[in-house]
Amino acid sequence: MMPYSDSITFQYFLDYFKIRLSNTYCIMFLDNAGWHKSKKLDWGNIIPIYLPPYSPNLNAIEPLWKILKDRLPVLRAIKNEGELQDILCEHIGCLIDHPEEVKSICAISDKVN
Repeated sequence: MMPYSDSITFQYFLDYFKIRLSNTYCIMFLDNAGWHKSKKLDWGNIIPIYLPPYSPNLNAIEPLWKILKDRLPVLRAIKNEGELQDILCEHIGCLIDHPEEVKSICAISDKVN
C-alpha cells in the first residue's frame, strides 16, 4: 500500500516487479497516468505499452476492480484508513491465492493464438 501515486512510488513498484521477473522480459500494459510516463523511470526489462485514452474495455484489470468494489463494505461503514487498508489487503490477498479466478474474471487464457 502506498500513500499516493506518483513516479517515485511507481518506480518502487517497477523495481519490485523487475526482481520478480528474474531477468526475463515482459510487456506491461498501462493507462496514461502521468506517473506511468515519467522520463525518469527505469524500466529495465519491462516494455511499457500505453492503452488509448478512455478505453477501459481494453484494460483487462477493469472487471477485477469491479469485483473488488462489489466485495467491499459500504465506505461509510469503514472507520479509518487503517481499517480500509486491512480490508483491501484481505480481499486482494484472496485473489492472489486464486490465480485461476483472476484469469477468469479478466478473461485471460493460457492459450496463445
